[in-house]
Amino acid sequence: MIQISAQLHRQFTTFISRQGVLPREQSYYIKWFRFYLDFCHKYNFRQEDKKSLAAFMEKLREKKQSEKQRRQERHAVTLYLDLVLNSRKRLQTISCSSKILLRNNLYIAKRQYFVKKTKGWER
Repeated sequence: MIQISAQLHRQFTTFISRQGVLPREQSYYIKWFRFYLDFCHKYNFRQEDKKSLAAFMEKLREKKQSEKQRRQERHAVTLYLDLVLNSRKRLQTISCSSKILLRNNLYIAKRQYFVKKTKGWER
């Protein structure tokens, strides 16, 4: 089974805890999430693609997983996909904010340069 980094483990555990997953169920959620990553790796699916989740769920049905397990597995993977989506949105926001800040700093620097240049012209 695919090993996940300690950082991803912490992020996922924190995220599912905030989403109301009980502490006694969290180890199962991590297990299902890792099974999903294994499945995607083995069958060349993109982890972030919803089609991958459908194929994963079909595979679990073929393996005769109980309905309760499949619901929990679907929830675990859906939470992982939400975590990935939220992380990307946050990065895009940071990136956009950084671009605006950079643009503002360039404007200020140009303005200061122009003011200095103009003052030198008057003398």
